[in-house]
Amino acid sequence: MFIATAGNGSGFGSSRGQALVAILVAAFMIAGCGGGEDASNGGQAGSAAVAEQADSPALATYNGKSFSESDFEALLDKLNTRARTSLNTVDKKVQYLENHLVSEIVFDEGRARGYDQDSAIRQQVGDLERRLVVQKMMRESQAATVTEDEVRQYFIDHKAEFATDRVRVSHILVAEEELAGEILASIEADADAFAELAAEHSTDRSNAKRGGDLGFFGRGRMVKEFEEAAFGLEEDGQLVGPLKTRFGYHIMRRTGREDGAQKSFDDVKTQIRVRLVNLKRRTATDDFIASIKKKSGLSINADILAGDEGDDLESGEASQTEE
Repeated sequence: MFIATAGNGSGFGSSRGQALVAILVAAFMIAGCGGGEDASNGGQAGSAAVAEQADSPALATYNGKSFSESDFEALLDKLNTRARTSLNTVDKKVQYLENHLVSEIVFDEGRARGYDQDSAIRQQVGDLERRLVVQKMMRESQAATVTEDEVRQYFIDHKAEFATDRVRVSHILVAEEELAGEILASIEADADAFAELAAEHSTDRSNAKRGGDLGFFGRGRMVKEFEEAAFGLEEDGQLVGPLKTRFGYHIMRRTGREDGAQKSFDDVKTQIRVRLVNLKRRTATDDFIASIKKKSGLSINADILAGDEGDDLESGEASQTEE
């Protein structure tokens, strides 16, 4: 929320006028928050608010309406601590209140002109409502709790993940499995050819000229398949491949290993808890989406999309022929 900090006076200077449009939008959004709650309570909360305002002095009036001190306090309650603390002088409070009320006046005028029914505005309101509803549904579907026993059991089952061991490997990355197999066969025939083949063929150019050397790394640094293969190598010089990851096909050779210490449960339990919560949330989200799709009977005819794509290609070929 932007909070104006102009000095005394209520006149609009040039710089203040330039910033007003942005201020009005932000101020009005704050003013609009929470209005639906009174209505949903059958008017009871609204009646209580009217009674309370009757006992509060009018802080401002506009368009035949009054804005009380309690209204202002309710407005401030919607600000975060930092924004509210910044309103530490009477001038700043007056300026903030004026910005808010001007936004109300502008909104009233726009509504009087029927702008609130503008098709583009209604579409944006609908889009925002849809996003907020979807976000709320997804948050509710992701509720997840993890017990201390689950955290401890994960630690027991995955102790190797929480050791400070490091491994050093060199790799050659290519896009085709067949080429990876040919490279592996060449290295098995001549171990000294690894560096030369890495420089010639590896698509990982960040280390290709160094013979594919990745240096030492610990667990959690590489993609899962690569990490498991690297730490699974039992001795220096041992090869593995072709190994497929989302990046392509790897030929990997171990060139070193450093044994580290085993981390204690207390050292890693917070890390494990976060990991398990995220895992449960992903699983809950997948299950929720699957159930929604099943319940709705969702069906997509991909052949139609494939047909459209074909039409586009054909039209492109035709245009090229004409040229």
